[in-house]
Amino acid sequence: MQELLDSKLQEFGGEADAYRKKSEDMRRLTVLEKKHKNEELFTKDDLIFLYEINGKIEGFGYEKDPRIYELRKGRNPEEDMLVIFECSREQIAYSDSQINGNTRVYVGKLKKGIFQKLPESLQYIYTSFPSSRIEKVKVEVGGKSANELISELEQVGVSLSDEVKNKIKNIGFIEKKEMTFIRLTVRDFGLNGDPITKHICACAEVFGLALCWAGIVPYYRLKYLDQPIGEDLLVVMKPGLNPPGSFPTFGLSNERGARYDEEKDEYYDCMTMNFGSSSSHQYLERNEKLLFILPNSSSSQL
Repeated sequence: MQELLDSKLQEFGGEADAYRKKSEDMRRLTVLEKKHKNEELFTKDDLIFLYEINGKIEGFGYEKDPRIYELRKGRNPEEDMLVIFECSREQIAYSDSQINGNTRVYVGKLKKGIFQKLPESLQYIYTSFPSSRIEKVKVEVGGKSANELISELEQVGVSLSDEVKNKIKNIGFIEKKEMTFIRLTVRDFGLNGDPITKHICACAEVFGLALCWAGIVPYYRLKYLDQPIGEDLLVVMKPGLNPPGSFPTFGLSNERGARYDEEKDEYYDCMTMNFGSSSSHQYLERNEKLLFILPNSSSSQL
């Protein structure tokens, strides 16, 4: 029966992978629910899954499975972090004054120069654990022609408009180098009132981040192929001259039903990369996801 199901699922490509992921997540959640009822200890792998350290728990409904919060409710996150990250209490910093060379995890507010204070090897950064993780990703950029970039993006299923293709062709050649990208939400900035684009960009600079530029965004798009379906990531770049005061942007998305297959007469999910602009006074939703770079000696624009 399972072989027949697997054979049938292969016909649906990416949708089949999504189904398998959801099915496995629900199975593991059921196992944890039984362990909880039997008062069994959760293993490190159990906790990594429950706290969604390596990825979101997905189900078949529109809402988050309530069992996730029920299982977390009676636990002590600070104790669980020691198991998940295999560290001591002293290796978890809750303020910038606690950061040192041995820090393995940071859980706290973003402050002036915070990203320069964190050890370069530190990967686990949260403004609130476990709900607000700031992703830190190293990406090799440069070394490819515009046509190579366009070809590779299309080969992995990224939908590109003619406008975006022209933008890529106008980028020019970039020498190969490694850069560090930071992905976070507007909420992580901790601003009061209605956050607007220019305030977010100013805060990012204070925290030690820098705006992206067009030449490096295609390389990040190629790296971020496991983007969750329905997620939108806004890449704000250096202000343009037309119109004055606006910020050019790239939108990286994994859209449900974004591409139409004429032969099969159906829509299917696909990754996209769209070009646009944001007014300096444009309001940004607090759950909006943003991408910046962490400057260092090898990541400054040439």
